[in-house]
Amino acid sequence: MMTDKEVHITPELHESRRPLRLAGRDYLWPLIFLLSMSLMGLRFPLGYLLVPIILIKRFREDRYDFLIMLTLFFGGFGLIGEGTLPIKPWDIAFIVSVIGLVIMRKNALMKKTIMLILAYAAALIFIATFSEERMMVQIRTIRGYLFFIYFIVPMMVFAGRQFDMLVFFRRLIPYVIILCCFYIFDGFIANGHFLLPCTHIAFEAESVFYDPVYYGFGFFPRIYPPGLFIAVLAMYPFARIYKPAPWQWIVMLLSLGATRTFTVISGLIATYVLSMPNLKRTFSYAIGAVAFVCVIYFVDSMIPANNENGDSALRVYSSVQQIIDLESAQDDEDISELGSGRLGQALPKFELVSEYDKEAVGLGFLHSELTTNPRYIIDNPFYSDVTKAEEVATGIEVEPLQVYLSAGYIGVIIHFAFLFAIYYLVRKYRYSFYFLTVLFGLFWFGLGGFAQLNAQDGLILCSFVYSLVILDGKNQKCNS
Repeated sequence: MMTDKEVHITPELHESRRPLRLAGRDYLWPLIFLLSMSLMGLRFPLGYLLVPIILIKRFREDRYDFLIMLTLFFGGFGLIGEGTLPIKPWDIAFIVSVIGLVIMRKNALMKKTIMLILAYAAALIFIATFSEERMMVQIRTIRGYLFFIYFIVPMMVFAGRQFDMLVFFRRLIPYVIILCCFYIFDGFIANGHFLLPCTHIAFEAESVFYDPVYYGFGFFPRIYPPGLFIAVLAMYPFARIYKPAPWQWIVMLLSLGATRTFTVISGLIATYVLSMPNLKRTFSYAIGAVAFVCVIYFVDSMIPANNENGDSALRVYSSVQQIIDLESAQDDEDISELGSGRLGQALPKFELVSEYDKEAVGLGFLHSELTTNPRYIIDNPFYSDVTKAEEVATGIEVEPLQVYLSAGYIGVIIHFAFLFAIYYLVRKYRYSFYFLTVLFGLFWFGLGGFAQLNAQDGLILCSFVYSLVILDGKNQKCNS
């Protein structure tokens, strides 16, 4: 039987998917590494020892494994996070990327990509000059918009080496399956933050090995979704190349139940449907996806809500109901409830934009902690927690709204023009549509404040896939 290394199936021939058969050894190194990352996230000393040893070993033996591991390390993704190391792991990624830009030998496409990023940075800095906030503060926030420079890291890892996208897909899928199992374990079995210690914890606690966050037997906590962001990279191979086994689908669905994040659940479904290789199959799966969401909606409506926010148990019914209730909204307070209260974050900040006549260029790239200018401090009446009512006029958990708040409608145009231009550079490469599906999925996540394309977690994944498309093509364009 031929393997992926022996025959390369082009996207046009992905009509017939093959069963996804992975041996136990395919899961071994991903499992050891992800468990070591969890130990590091729990601040257990052994984790700090194992992670670098594993990275070095896999760098020598398997660059595919190494690159996936390195990207998970740099992004954190709920396994590690702020405070795990003296410096944030994504800041290390930024430094490594800058060094790579300097030392890496660049081909024509890489030069075009770098020039595009520099032009994007210059445009954002120019917009920032219209704000009264100090430029040094704004640069801290602008840096988050520039994490696309991470594209250089995969290029360095595979410099002078052959890269095959199908081999990458087979290496990637075990990480996705294992992370889904981590969500099932923390959400439904351990009832706490053990394997995903650095996901958001509602009461702002830290889960460490000597005092892990544990909710108690029978309490099924919502485990926030950073660890599942990487699953968006697997939707294309699942839709076009490999047919997961029933147990693998069950594992993925249960993990989505553990995270109970409607934006991420719907984003993964939408990305999978978009990745379908033909219109007929796309249409049939779209109908199936809608039917599935409808079933979950009615099931969720019958389960009693058991949290302080009044959200339904699966958070599907309550999310849809907020949109339905918008028609009967009587005032700003009713409107502010839309999107789990995200419009409540936005309304008073948008009023400030209007008050200062900053619709074109926004308020500037403010920082939630470093901005102290009283012009940008507001009292938000839509927060139920009065201790959080006074805040800096930034931090909207909806990507396009946050870009508008920071840079106005000119900034929104520049932001999306940059993303379109990035795709345009690789539009004729064999797996350009793969990049487009991931870009779409991450944008969808960003509508809920997750993996945004103006922050490190979304841009690291986006630029990662962009590099893979280039590496697989080796600058050999295929016919569009």
